Amino acid sequence: MRRRAVLAAAGRTGGDTWSLASLMRYRRYHPGIFRNDSDEMILAKYTRVLEESVAHRSDGDNAGRGDEVVVSCSLIGEIAEKAVRMHAVKPNSMYVQDAVDSMCAYYLGCDGDGRRGMFDSLAAASVREKKERRDAGALDKAMASYHDAIGILSSSSVVLEEESEGEDTNTGVCTLGDVRVLQALEDVSVACVPLYEELFDIFSKFRGLEFLITLRADLNNIIANISRAEEKKQHVFGIMNENLKRNISKWFVDGKLLQLERLTWEHASAAVLERLVVHEKVHRMRSWMSLKQRFVGNNKRVYVWNHPALPGVPLLAVYISLEKSIPTELPQIFRKASSPSRKSPNVAVFYSINNMEDGLKGIDLGHSLITEAMRRLQEELPNQLDTFCTLSPIPLFSSWVYQNIEELADGIDDETWNGMIHSLDDGSSRAEVLSEMLQSLQARHDEDLYDRMKDSMLRWCAQYLTNTSSMDPVTRFHVENGASIYQIHYGADLSANGRERSFGLMVTYMYQGAESVPNSYRRDGVIPMHENVKQLIT
Repeated sequence: MRRRAVLAAAGRTGGDTWSLASLMRYRRYHPGIFRNDSDEMILAKYTRVLEESVAHRSDGDNAGRGDEVVVSCSLIGEIAEKAVRMHAVKPNSMYVQDAVDSMCAYYLGCDGDGRRGMFDSLAAASVREKKERRDAGALDKAMASYHDAIGILSSSSVVLEEESEGEDTNTGVCTLGDVRVLQALEDVSVACVPLYEELFDIFSKFRGLEFLITLRADLNNIIANISRAEEKKQHVFGIMNENLKRNISKWFVDGKLLQLERLTWEHASAAVLERLVVHEKVHRMRSWMSLKQRFVGNNKRVYVWNHPALPGVPLLAVYISLEKSIPTELPQIFRKASSPSRKSPNVAVFYSINNMEDGLKGIDLGHSLITEAMRRLQEELPNQLDTFCTLSPIPLFSSWVYQNIEELADGIDDETWNGMIHSLDDGSSRAEVLSEMLQSLQARHDEDLYDRMKDSMLRWCAQYLTNTSSMDPVTRFHVENGASIYQIHYGADLSANGRERSFGLMVTYMYQGAESVPNSYRRDGVIPMHENVKQLIT
């Protein structure tokens, strides 16, 4: 009777379907009902119950939703354990694929708390499995096998040397010792790999790149909002994140699988154009006309990068303006198209580069992105373009200034200070007065005050951009991909957004062309910069 009740709950025979919570409680107090079942049957039952949970939620049945989420996440941990174990033996099992499909369907239907619960469950299941492996001595056995294999390999090498003195023994043949060492290393690796890493591999196999990107975007958000009280959980999630990052990186092969496409206003689909607007992070677009402005004119280019696993879903986008000189302010990029002139543009300006998926954050695709765009431009306009540069925002500069306000205020000499402000308010320190001045500039542009602060602001910005201990993320992106800091532009973006994030300053990074390689920064950690930037910090 008990078995029939459980099978009814799993949807295999007739009868009313049990609630998920009821089944889990029943299984906890009557574990014998599964004793004679195969792994396939147990996994199938768990999978069916999870499918019922998804179906109830789709029907709008929210009764006991909180308990349902908790129990469902607990069930997912058990499904993950059994799916991983079965996949190791039967990698193409339909039971594993059904389980993966159910887990993914459940996850995608969850809100933020439900998705967080699934990661919690996977972390707990990994800890539980790690303990089981330790109790079973799996790692100790694997390490013992490895040391034995090393001993066999060493003995074999000695015998071979004695038997073939004076002969060339480098035959390329794999000996028994080699095989045992490789097998032992594999056993050690398996004993050390956490459950969630194996599950992510299975997700990658059965669900592909899109689901991995969704998982990592959610995990990035969870980590960013986790409380200090959960420091241990943050560490575990951080390791999970790195595992997901490595798994996603395998889909790109150093960017070689990305396909570059030039978009035009006339031929781009409405869905793609909408995606460009939604995911623009550098210079927000207020309307469709703002987007159209980036396409119209012979000097505008928009390139996107697609992946064959996600057709019609651009992952990266870069906006380029072809100019006759290096621009020093943002309005030069967005001005209305002028009448044609005899001089052809020779400067390609990258003014907005966007990763349109939060799940791809931190994955090194920059070098492929920049070099492929430059190569495409050189093919389209041979012998015309001789300068490749950016006009880039400095999004964290104002935050850095306020964090270091006391040190920056004390570093201003009296003559400069008197030129900036005529008197100190009673009881106010320099740092307090400077902070008020800067907040005033961010709220409303004061041309006179802004001019008086120019020398100090340029010097602070140069210090910030060349600080390797807490490096600006945009600077890091460009110098790691072969650029140098060319020039800091004062008053380049005096919009409300530009004043808020960087007091109106922008910077140009200079590239050497499509054939350039990452420069010395990767080798010796020194940020390459032009002479006029060096003068600001000496």
